[in-house]
This record gives sequence, structure tokens and C-alpha cells, in this order.
Amino acid sequence: MVNEKVRALLEEICDEALVYDNPSFDNSIIGVSDDRVVYDLSKMVEELATDDNISYEEALEFIEYNTLRANPYYKHSPIVVETELFKGENE
Repeated sequence: MVNEKVRALLEEICDEALVYDNPSFDNSIIGVSDDRVVYDLSKMVEELATDDNISYEEALEFIEYNTLRANPYYKHSPIVVETELFKGENE
């Protein structure tokens, strides 16, 4: 779960903001907009790959299929941005 201090801050800013439940994504939060949490996709991939001991490609596929495609169905779903080019685990 997200660090309790971060969760309290998010509730102050927008109590309706959706936060991903996967603890691998906690350190991927890079900000908040008016009503949504902002995540860095590169960090999400790196953290999931490391935590689950899988390749970057597997982590990206998992995130795309199990996380990102659900966003349109939720009000105040997180914003996921790419802050750097995806490099993969070999670079």
C-alpha cells in the first residue's frame, strides 16, 4: 500500500483520487494533478520487474494489460506518463 503520509496528502488534495494498490508502484508516484495521482511508467516497469524478478518486457506487458487498460473505467484514475525512453533491462 502507499505510504500513509502520501495517502493522507492525496486525501487532502483530492479524496477521490484512485491510487494503484500494487505496492510495487508506490515509488513511481511523481506528482498529483487537481484530482488525480501521476505515475511514471518507466519507474513502474522497473519496480515491478525488480520486485517480481521478471524481465522489463514482461513487466511492461503486465502493466499494460492488467493496469492501464482499466483506467478509462474509473473516475479520477491515475495519469501515467513516460518521463524517459523505455530502455529495457540490457541498457
